[in-house]
Formats: sequence, structure tokens, C-alpha cells
Amino acid sequence: MDGLGQPTNSQLYKSLTFKEKWDFLKPELKQLYLEEKEGKISLKEIMNIMKTNWGFDANESQYKYQFRVKWGWKKSISSSKKVRIVERGQQRAAGGKPTVVIYKGRQVDPKKLRRFIKEIFREVGPLVPVSHDRLKSPSRQLSTTHILPHDNTIIKSLLSAPADSFSPSAMTISTPSDVGIRTPQTYDPGTPNQDPPSPLTVDFKKKTAIDRASLFVRGDHAEFIKSMTKMERETTITWLHQFWLYAFKTAKHWGRGPRTWSADALGFARTQSPTPIQSPADSGLMGASSSQKTQFTPNWRPPDLCRWSIHVRFTNYEGVASPSPFEDTDPNDESTRTIWPEALRDLPYEDRLVQNLASNDFTNLQPDKLPIATRYVAQAAQCSPEQMLKESLGFAIMSGNEELVHELAEKTTQMKIDLSDMYPLHMAATYLHGAKTCCNILDDILELFPPEIRMHPDEHGHTVLDNLMQVVLRAHSNCSPGDVDDTLKEQQRFLGEEIDICGRWEADSDCYCNLLATGNSRVPLTWKHKFCHTSAQAITHCIRNLENRGLSLDQPSGLFSKYCSNCGKKLQLMPLHALICVAWLLATAGCEEEDLFGILACVLSLIANGGNPCETADISTGALFGQECSTACDHWEMRPSDFAETLATSFREELPKVTRIGWAILHYVLRRAEQENDLQPPWADYYKVSSRFTEDEKILIKGGELPLDEFEELSGYFRACSQDCTRPFGKDRYLGHLCAAVQTELLNYRRLNPGDPWISRHFNMEILLKDLENDSAITIGYLEQSMMRPYCVCGRFQLTDYKVTIREDCAKYYFTNLDDYHLT
Repeated sequence: MDGLGQPTNSQLYKSLTFKEKWDFLKPELKQLYLEEKEGKISLKEIMNIMKTNWGFDANESQYKYQFRVKWGWKKSISSSKKVRIVERGQQRAAGGKPTVVIYKGRQVDPKKLRRFIKEIFREVGPLVPVSHDRLKSPSRQLSTTHILPHDNTIIKSLLSAPADSFSPSAMTISTPSDVGIRTPQTYDPGTPNQDPPSPLTVDFKKKTAIDRASLFVRGDHAEFIKSMTKMERETTITWLHQFWLYAFKTAKHWGRGPRTWSADALGFARTQSPTPIQSPADSGLMGASSSQKTQFTPNWRPPDLCRWSIHVRFTNYEGVASPSPFEDTDPNDESTRTIWPEALRDLPYEDRLVQNLASNDFTNLQPDKLPIATRYVAQAAQCSPEQMLKESLGFAIMSGNEELVHELAEKTTQMKIDLSDMYPLHMAATYLHGAKTCCNILDDILELFPPEIRMHPDEHGHTVLDNLMQVVLRAHSNCSPGDVDDTLKEQQRFLGEEIDICGRWEADSDCYCNLLATGNSRVPLTWKHKFCHTSAQAITHCIRNLENRGLSLDQPSGLFSKYCSNCGKKLQLMPLHALICVAWLLATAGCEEEDLFGILACVLSLIANGGNPCETADISTGALFGQECSTACDHWEMRPSDFAETLATSFREELPKVTRIGWAILHYVLRRAEQENDLQPPWADYYKVSSRFTEDEKILIKGGELPLDEFEELSGYFRACSQDCTRPFGKDRYLGHLCAAVQTELLNYRRLNPGDPWISRHFNMEILLKDLENDSAITIGYLEQSMMRPYCVCGRFQLTDYKVTIREDCAKYYFTNLDDYHLT
């Protein structure tokens, strides 16, 4: 010790009491314990030195009491201080700065801090998601518990965060007074190509990534977003979108084609630099910066022609073995995809998501380059099978894979998973695949899930019918969500815009992915067209299925609701009134050549399935158009026909002729249905077959042998379609024919070339309007040429025993043009 500890006044030392000797030896003890060899001398070594040099004999407990309790000496930094130091180091690492820690005037060995961080890593168990209803975030659109949300709520939040709203390095994280944080003298922020980050800096970043994974899994999206820089947010958006697209693509092709969609198969080349893109589910509140936009190729547009689906009755057939060369499947060529054999169905879809989340095979982003510890997210998913099953069902619905929806829905039922906060029926309406499955998925959910899942409005107060109306506006107009609901004004796009109801694009289509790569997520109006037959067929079939499954179609709508500024009354529309508002928006903000034929089909379908044309709603046209009178109430009760007439006076000659013709027909239909329903109560029971005919007569009806009554015979109708037919059109001699003709048109005609008319030559809207104005016989081609099979006065065809009318029910002979299987 080079003379260290030699007595300078041995006589004085020997005269001291034991307690006083501690104070006498304090300077030397401090040097040995805290300063000599950076405090690495052990306590036992110090005890030996003091006993040898001074004859000071104290036990270990006495030393510890004197050092720690009496003098407050601590060789190691307390855990609470280390936590503060690590937090400050994480902040500096996020800003790209290395860190040197000074504790009580001396530099702390980085290895000690690294050991502390590694202890934290070991203590981190599986991250457990929490229910969204336990979090207070007003921006969340769905209250479903999510790990990796199918609705991409987190991506919407990431995109809506202003680019300069936050910087983690700008936060003030205080450290204890005896702790100093320094930057190494050798570090120069202006010097490029500096040495790689130190191991301590790397550990700081790992700790930050784990913290973010915890926030992400818990659903604390606000704090999750605040913890990242703009560049980190962009990287996270890209990774989340790539997983979303992987899950969507896997669900879409589940059971047929590739079993695993790798980054290469998804188009995310490993050698390619990831481009920050917007998600299909974002709200579009933050456009991509010029640095992240890629060149938009104008001819990357969807095809002009709709696709369509054809309902057929199930036919028994003898199965034939499918080709077996599964390994030859080309992910880019759907014609090479074969149905999976049972041997390849060993891993369920939800487990495949977890597996790929853990492997990160779906992305070209390396896990160590991500600002979030994805391994912990994968662990959370693995520990939450029920939540992953809900997410999986969401992806199945969005992708339009009916078989997968069936499979997952049955699992959720068996496991008694609560889906009420997921709104699966609303989701099926929002992501309606008119050209693939038409109404089938919505009907499957109606059949598979209990009434409490089906009946209640969603968190916005929207009914399932409301969601169908939003689909119409999303696909065929330039409207925004705020046009239909004031509470959605901040949203720039409708949910589900990545799925075209007409089948012209989906979330994984080249044209849509190219649109996202430009920094845009809202589908431009130039991609859209008028409310077409494919869309109208899907919407009307859904309306029929809702009624078939016992859902009331006369619930108040959650769309277009207003409040009177004078009396405060809520002005809420009924379904037919809301549908008129949709027609108005199509007429004023829709596409070229909009003739409102699709709206006509929806109105007839809604009335035929329980919509009440006599129901009134308190309406203020001023409030609807933003011109409300603030000094007096300007709302009054209106029936649907009155509302349509009131709106008609506001445009007169301003709209194209085809649109005005469609609106006039719509008004006539509503007025005639209203007049007939006003007459219904006294004789409605008479028109119920169950009370109108005896049991013997019902047998004759079934055999087609009972003569028609005078009205049916004179009007050209067949007979009541069922024992419970309520004749929603009464004795009107137009509406039943019109309803049947509209169905026949939807089931038998599509445009096959871009220049073809939107409606076939067998249905002329202008001639129909003249017939209605003149109160003369309808001269629709389907009627004049006897092209339709027999049908009831309610417009339902005699042969219809399927859930909806199919082509063979309505067509007396073959005249369809839908057998172009490239578009079917």
C-alpha cells in the first residue's frame, strides 16, 4: 500500500474509544472502500488491512452498519437510481448520442449498467394484452382487444400523429443530484462514419424496444407513438402494414394456393430498401412526405368492368381427386393454385399468424432494426389464443374467405368467446365482397352467431343497414365519413376502402398497393363508377337476408343525425329517409351517368322486407345542409315521399337528365307504397295466406291448382308467395311487377365492354317514368316479352326457395349475359 495506513499518532489512536476510532479512520476507510482501485477492494480485504495496520478489529456487520447506515456510503448505485440512469440513457440513445455515467464524481463501469439492463430483460415475462375498455383513448374506432389489430387502429394513430409533434430526445428526464450524464469526449456528432454504437448504447435501444412492445401489446397507443421519432414511426408503419398485408393475403388464399406467404412472395424483396407506406386502414390524416413517395404509374388503375357473383343451389355430385403437385404453385398465378389436401391443414390459420410473427418471414425489415421488440409481441400473441382468434376472424371477414369464416366462427362459438365488441356483422357489411361472395358471409354470421351479436348498433350508433349505406357511398361517390355522421368528420376515408364491392381491386391488388406507395390511401373518384348492378345485387341480397334472419329493418338510423340548435331535439332518420339521403349524395356527389337504378332496387327491397314507407321522421333540411335557422325550430315530421319531394325542389334542372329521371321514379315508388300502406291495416290479415285459405286450399296452392283472386288475375301476379306474405305493396298494380323486374335485371345483366349501357334494353327508366306519370300499364321489356317466371304481388318469385332469389327463379328462359367466367 506504499505506506498507506501507517499510524501518524499511535498514542492518540490508542487512547480513543471504539466509536471514536471509526471517525479517526474514516478518511482512510473512504479511500479504500470508494476510491482505491475504483472501489474494487472487497470488504474483507479492507478488514484485513485495518487489522494489520491499526489493530482495528471489527466484524463485517459492524463495517456494513458504519459504512451504509452511519456514513451513507454505497459502493453500488441503488436500483432506483439505475432505473433513472437507464431511462436517460434510452433517451440519449434514441437521439443517437452515446452515454458516460458519472456517479459521485467517478465514472461508472458500463458493464455494471449492462448487467442491470440484462437483469431487467430476464425479468420481463410474457406481455399480456389488456382490454381496450380499460384504456382511455378517444381516438380508437373499435373497442375490440387487439394485439395486431385487423382494423389497424394503431396505424391510423401513427399516421395521424403530426410529423413534428414529438421527439423522444426532447423529453426532460431528470437524474439524481449525485449522478452526472456526459457525452464521451471522442464523440463528434458532425463526423460521419463514426465507430459503431457501444454495447451499452445497443442495450439501451433494446430496452426501449421492449418498453415499446409492452405499450403496444397493452394497447397504450398514445404513449407508444410518443416514444418514437418520425423515422421510427415510419418504420413501424411499414412493418405493421406488411404484417397486415401478410395476414390478409394468407386469409384470402387460405385452403388454396401457397401455405406461406414470404416477404418475397408478398413483393417485399429482401434486397430492396423498405418504403414507408400508408396502410389500407389508415385515416389518411398524414400524407407521405415527398421523400417517401414513389413514382405513381397512371396506368396502374383498376379495370373498368365490374366482376360479379352468381348464386346457385347446392348440387350433389361425386367428388374427383384434385391434382397433387402443390409445390408447383406459383404465388403470382392463381390458375396454378390447387385446394390443399387434408395433410397440409395441420396448422390453423391463427397459429400460422403467430408463427410468422415470431419468424418475421413476412417482412424485409430486420428485427434488430425495428424500433419495437417484435419477439415480445409474438410471445404476447402466443399467450393470447382467444384474442388471436378474434383477430383471425376479422382478417377472414375482410378477405372474403367464406370457408375460413365458417371455420373460425365455429371455434369462437365452441370457446364461448365474446365477440360483441368486435361487431362481426357490421364488419361483414363494411367489407362486402359483392363480386366474390355477395351476401354469403353476412348471412353466415347471421346464422352462426346469437342475436345479441347481431342486433345492437356499433359504437357509433350505426345499424348494419347503415353500414351497407356507407358502402354504397364509399364505392360510388366522392363523399367522406363526415358527410354521413358529424362524429366522423376527422376521418378522411371510409373503413373498407381497400375492398371494392364490385371486385375491381382488393387490398393486395397492384393498383391499390401502388396507390399506397404514393402516400395516398383514399381511392380517387376516377376509379369509381355509378351505383352498379353488382353492388346493388349485393346490397339488396343483404337486406333480404337481414329480414330472413329476424332483424328489424325499421330501427332508427345512426346516419345523418342532427340536433336542433333551438330546442335541442335529436333529429334522427328512419331507414328509408336515410336511404333518400344516400340517393341525394349519389345524385350530387356521385359518379357520371348515375341514374339511381341501384337506389330504386334498394328502396323496393327495403319496403318488401319490412321498411315502412309511412314512418315519419323529424327532419330539418337546413340542418342537413348546414343552413339551420338558429332563432327558431325548422324541423317537421316527414314521410319518405315528402322528404324526397322536398329534396327534389332543391336541384330541379341542375342535375343530369338520367339522375332526375331516377329521382322522379324514386319519388313515385315511395308515394305509391305509402298510399297502399295507409290502406293496409283494415285488410292486411285478409292477405295472409294462413288466415285466407283452409288447409285443403293450401295444398291446392302448393300444387298450383287454386284459381287466382280477381286482383291477382287482373294484375298479372301469381299468388301469395308464402303463408305469411303481408303484401308490402298492397294492391298496387305497379310495384310488385317493378320489384320483380328489378331483381331480374340485377340477376341477368352486366356491362361486358366499357361502352355498354349500365342497364339492359329490357328495362328503360325513361319509359318507366312516363308510365308512372300517365298511370298507364308498365311497358318494361321483361313484362312485355313474358321473360319472367310467375311471382307474387310482393315481387317474390314462385320458385324462390333459396335464401335469396337466384337467376333460375326469375328467368323463364335463358337470356343472361353473365356467363363470362373471366369476370365471374
